[in-house]
Amino acid sequence: MTMVNRRTLTMCLANIQTGKVKDPNARTLPEHQCKTADALDKYFNDDGAVNPNAAEHQINAIIFQACAQMELCQAAKGLIHPDHLEAKARVILAHGVGEHAQLDDRKRPL
Repeated sequence: MTMVNRRTLTMCLANIQTGKVKDPNARTLPEHQCKTADALDKYFNDDGAVNPNAAEHQINAIIFQACAQMELCQAAKGLIHPDHLEAKARVILAHGVGEHAQLDDRKRPL
């Protein structure tokens, strides 16, 4: 038996060959690989990923984080260029409602 931590498992999961896994795990492996690939793709390309099975307290934590980020944007008025703040606020709002932000490439934040 080999053990890996949860963080490492995410990266190892893609390399596991179904034919080398015993039943009943072999049947669920492709599903886990697809879910992992989808989550990583959303995280890196859609500004974040939310587990569709997330509990209410987890969703509330995401909302709280978005509110805190919006407050920081509000506090940065006058310090940061308005175009950057507007783009950042759009990203935060889109993430909060599970969408991809529509941004002008000339105003895209870092």
